[in-house]
Amino acid sequence: MRKFLKSDKFLILISVVLSVFLWIGMSFSRGSEFTKTISDIPVTVELSQEAIDNGYQIFGLDHVTASVSVTGNRMIVGSLTKSDIQIKAQQTSSITTAGTYTLPLAASKTGVKSDYEFSSAVSPSTIVVNVDRYQEKTLDITSEIVYKVDSGYYSRSVLGDTSVVVSGPESVVSKVSKAVVRDTISGTITETRELTSDIILLDEDGDVINNSDLSMSVTSTAVTIIVEPEKELPIVVPPEGVPSDLDLSKYITVEPSTIRVAGDASVMNNLDSIPVEPIDISNYDNSVHTVEVQVAVPSSCRNISNINTVTVTIDFSSLSMQTYTVTQFEKKNIPDGYTADVPLKQLDVQLIGTEEALSSITSEDLVAYVDWSEMTEGIVIGTSEMPVKIEIPENSGYVWVYGTYNANVTVSKVETTQ
Repeated sequence: MRKFLKSDKFLILISVVLSVFLWIGMSFSRGSEFTKTISDIPVTVELSQEAIDNGYQIFGLDHVTASVSVTGNRMIVGSLTKSDIQIKAQQTSSITTAGTYTLPLAASKTGVKSDYEFSSAVSPSTIVVNVDRYQEKTLDITSEIVYKVDSGYYSRSVLGDTSVVVSGPESVVSKVSKAVVRDTISGTITETRELTSDIILLDEDGDVINNSDLSMSVTSTAVTIIVEPEKELPIVVPPEGVPSDLDLSKYITVEPSTIRVAGDASVMNNLDSIPVEPIDISNYDNSVHTVEVQVAVPSSCRNISNINTVTVTIDFSSLSMQTYTVTQFEKKNIPDGYTADVPLKQLDVQLIGTEEALSSITSEDLVAYVDWSEMTEGIVIGTSEMPVKIEIPENSGYVWVYGTYNANVTVSKVETTQ
């Protein structure tokens, strides 16, 4: 081994190794140049302060990049990344109004590494930018889902999101006039369906607006198509203030007379009519009366007809009215510990009914009474006016009291002896 180290072959080997290292060192020396293309460099566009103060901004610059070639020291160039270079749009000071602009691009050094040169133009050499003011608009979402249901069923679409906020360039947002969801369900449906649909933006002509500069607060929404049985039912007037078995259809007409409603099958199966809000029919004399009344559609049903009020005509002209003098007075349900006095000794009351029913009744058959169980505000000590009810004998036929009556009543506490 010692002999080899002193031989000419060993010296030749050492010379070759040193030459290789020297060549490598020379390759990375200042005088050795290397060219490299750096890609995916983000493009920067800076508006003038005047444009910014006027509310303008750049749209459509998301993920816009460019590339450029650099030449220089192999070691320096080899270590360069896109963060060492800035590519910036030029001539932005000329932008003072909204519009589309084509701007040249230029590269510059941003890092501490500077021992290199740009050996090519930026690619692409220009960029197209949209300059506009920012605008937001809130739109209701309309369902345009196409489907078919069997006869006897009512359907409606319920959206998970009822509105959407559209934002972006003012010139584009101003053209958006409607937001819809569209889909088509094949076949006939008889039960509730659920789906998810994309939200589509339309202009005033109904054309779809597709613009990458627009943003939406939601891009799709859940759609529930509710399918329920429906019925057309008569609108009826409950017999309030008159005998419950009186056939009001002989004396009362309702216009419109029917209404279409829908609801859950468990509800609809038990519905055979829709009432109006209560009318005290006893307040109408034996002539013709017309009154507007609210329809009392149950909260569990949907008013498909959108009929909220009806015209009720009460025609008692075929009936008679007769006055009776009541002399019998009673006091009912006076609370314990109190006494009451009704000074009234007689009261003229009017009854309405058929001739046959009225002729079978005399004044002696009628009893006037004051009932404290109906006093919702409790008992009042002293003299006050209270409603008087008239009791008609059972089996008197189709006859009832017309109007309301009152009497002064004096209430006092019963004095107890010690």
